Amino acid sequence: MKRVIGTVLFGLGVLFIVLAVGLPLYVAPAATKLPYDLARSVSQVEAKGATFLQLKEGNPPTVYTGKDLRSTTTVVPQPVLTNQLQKEFKDGAVVWTVYSSTARVDNGEKISESITEIALDRVSGAPVTWSGAYVDDGTKTTTKFAGQIYKFPFNTEKKDYAFWDGELGATAPPAKFEATETIGGVEVYRFKQTIPWFKTTSDASTVGFLLETFAKGATSGDIWYQNTRTLWVEPVTGQFLNVREQREQELRDSKGGKTTLLRADFSYTKETQDNSVDGAKSNKTQIQAVSLYAPIGLGLLGIILVVVGLLMARRPRGYSAEHQAEGAF
Repeated sequence: MKRVIGTVLFGLGVLFIVLAVGLPLYVAPAATKLPYDLARSVSQVEAKGATFLQLKEGNPPTVYTGKDLRSTTTVVPQPVLTNQLQKEFKDGAVVWTVYSSTARVDNGEKISESITEIALDRVSGAPVTWSGAYVDDGTKTTTKFAGQIYKFPFNTEKKDYAFWDGELGATAPPAKFEATETIGGVEVYRFKQTIPWFKTTSDASTVGFLLETFAKGATSGDIWYQNTRTLWVEPVTGQFLNVREQREQELRDSKGGKTTLLRADFSYTKETQDNSVDGAKSNKTQIQAVSLYAPIGLGLLGIILVVVGLLMARRPRGYSAEHQAEGAF
């Protein structure tokens, strides 16, 4: 009976060792991919005491100062469209529709809004080439995205990453790794992207409209932009736990004048940051459970069971064919 139990324990030990090896090789990779059934999510950033341009139909453009702004980003995964495109994506991407809007906090009036549809690599989180990708901020424009946008890769590294900037319509200077910090008890990597002043590609009629109000007599002008973007990333999941954007825009006219169109320091609201911390903790635990903790636990238990099983299954010293024969009668 003892030998039978030993054999069973040995078999269980081998099974646990096989599972310990298989989890990080076969199960963990599936856990470190954007899921097809990802739930809709909402995040918000706020800027206190901002300066901004507001355009109202039938009214001249107006620059307000000292007002609070709130930007809301709603990510809506598109599982049906994603499924239809799997032949093209080869099980490697998901489609998201992202709705963005910025509004005044005091009266709720919208300052800007846009819709983005994009395909993201399930592992890196970076955009994949897809002819259906676009940005619609009043004019729908097919867009070839590049660099990180809404998240960093699973297992983010301490290195620089290309990061998309909507004003540039391209990847700007890289988001550079700066330091390791802690937010809400979660270790994060801090990255900073500095975009120096540059002249944007602006619609001539829009610039002309602004010149009529802010630079009468100027024959021409351009809109310039700069931004310092700081990102706090949980490295296992690649999720943002906080985002800060120090954005500026100004109208520079041919007479040498400058008019501030935007000066705002945006960062996650407390609610968004708390939700991001909770989500990252949960997702990180799930990933580490199948890639680290479970394999280690199963491996150790498997080794113990194999050793115990061998000890129980082996015959004691002095046990001979004679003893077996005696036991047969």
